[in-house]
Amino acid sequence: MTPTSRSILALLVLITCTHCVQKDPVSTGPEVLLSINVPEDYHRTQEGYADRSFAYITDETGTVIDAGELLDGTLLKLSGNYDHANRPMHAHIVRVYYRFQGSHRSERYTVDSYSDIEPDTWDLERRPLPNRQELNLKFINTGGEIEQNEHFVDSNTYGSGSESDGDNGTYFRTILVDEFPEDVYIAFKRKNESGVRYFWQRVSGPESQEINSLDLPLIEKPVSISVPPAAGGYVAAYGYKADAPAQEKEVFYHHLEGGANSVSPFVPAGVFDYFRNYCRIGIFGKGFYGITEIGPLRTDYQLPELDLMVHLTDVKNLEFEAGRPFDGYDISARYLERGPDRDQLLVWSVRGTYAAKINPPFPELPDLITEALPFVESHLPDLELDEATVFTYQDFPVRRTFFRESVKFGGLSPADHGRRESYTVTE
Repeated sequence: MTPTSRSILALLVLITCTHCVQKDPVSTGPEVLLSINVPEDYHRTQEGYADRSFAYITDETGTVIDAGELLDGTLLKLSGNYDHANRPMHAHIVRVYYRFQGSHRSERYTVDSYSDIEPDTWDLERRPLPNRQELNLKFINTGGEIEQNEHFVDSNTYGSGSESDGDNGTYFRTILVDEFPEDVYIAFKRKNESGVRYFWQRVSGPESQEINSLDLPLIEKPVSISVPPAAGGYVAAYGYKADAPAQEKEVFYHHLEGGANSVSPFVPAGVFDYFRNYCRIGIFGKGFYGITEIGPLRTDYQLPELDLMVHLTDVKNLEFEAGRPFDGYDISARYLERGPDRDQLLVWSVRGTYAAKINPPFPELPDLITEALPFVESHLPDLELDEATVFTYQDFPVRRTFFRESVKFGGLSPADHGRRESYTVTE
């Protein structure tokens, strides 16, 4: 064979092979169905605490497609060969949280289920760091004890307070802050004053302050808020500043006595831009009914008819039906076991978008969860219905987390909370 013939033959072989390669199907492997970004320091590392979480996805029957543990500073990818375009796919995050106080141990297990999701990337919200900084406040001239007064409000979650009768009353408050700046709101009623004094300040760093109570602004008149006659429950409001929407500050919290139809809280004018109004009312013979709204401060509550049907005969047979459309729902069931040395709480919540009738299956647990957290599997049959909530969103600029994990979930999370109606069903 001549050199020219060999060259022509080699060229034909190359063309033929190239053609064959082009016709071969490309093997891509399982599709990534859900990615979850876990920030650094997501789980607690402080002495006396422990925290772990897991995530997995299932089909419409609860059968597991893929699972993995959520580890700090990693991206967990859940994959599988699954026709998500034509079959529902659900995501679940399981968390265990231990806290040790002396010889007593508290355990909280949660299973958060998100119904009918699309392939996406979720970003978990960074949790508060255990090394909180201290803000120390000293209020003088309080006029005596203030913490026992019904109008006392201390809106900051972490910290402790103490009182002294010296110098016409002194109140010491230590606030533990995750991250500065921090908004601080404290209100109280001085003895022999008809109004309520309040302290409001945006604090930029750890410091100590002494505040003369007589120099604080005075709220002279309460707000009258009407509620339907109640067998019990409470009314509360939480304030927000538009430039710090993540900071929620309690403005008032009033228990409702049997037959009560109004409350008269003292609310500062010109401090908060929006309020989260919450009213939980015990209706005689019908259990509890609640409404949450974000917007201006509510002065009355009109309750629509109870037209939500929820049944939980066992953990694998939950039915939910609403008489009118809504944007999202949240159903929870729980089991609590108390002991002299240990308390254990298991909560299952399922969240999703509107459907006239919902029957979400409880997800089967992957082996890595049942092996690490046997308490969860063993007490699933003991779950009892706790609460069912439906949501209707409104266009307010205050961002509230719909899902506890602060994940991206279509247009729902993070979401602007509007009207929220919840029903605690009593069998």
